[in-house]
Amino acid sequence: MDIIQLGIKLLQEHFGSQVNADAIGGALGKLLGGGDGKLDLAGLVSRFSGNGGLQGLVGSWLGDGPNQGIDASQILSIFGGDKVGSFAQEVGVSTDAAAGGLAAAIPQMIDKFSSSGNLLESTGGLAGVLDVAKKLF
Repeated sequence: MDIIQLGIKLLQEHFGSQVNADAIGGALGKLLGGGDGKLDLAGLVSRFSGNGGLQGLVGSWLGDGPNQGIDASQILSIFGGDKVGSFAQEVGVSTDAAAGGLAAAIPQMIDKFSSSGNLLESTGGLAGVLDVAKKLF
């Protein structure tokens, strides 16, 4: 399953079926993408790594073992209230609901993106993940 499609599925489950899948996909591609509608893993890892030392969170999502959680306030801090607000407006939910949905979905999306949930080990840590992601995207 494509990573954006997984995100759409997870967010629809979170928001309910009344939210349009195409709207979620477009908004998610803008928020997490590199301009082409695909997940920009390198950019996303950089955002977390540069924002208050949250690289441990990303490491748990990419590595083997349980995923650490993230909360809505951290999502707002990482992406900015304006970008999360734009995402929310496109999807048709409140900014708080959008931040909560993203907090629930992003760890699962990144975990599933890393084959077998352990991309860290096979690439040599977060620096290796960034190199792999740059090549993929």
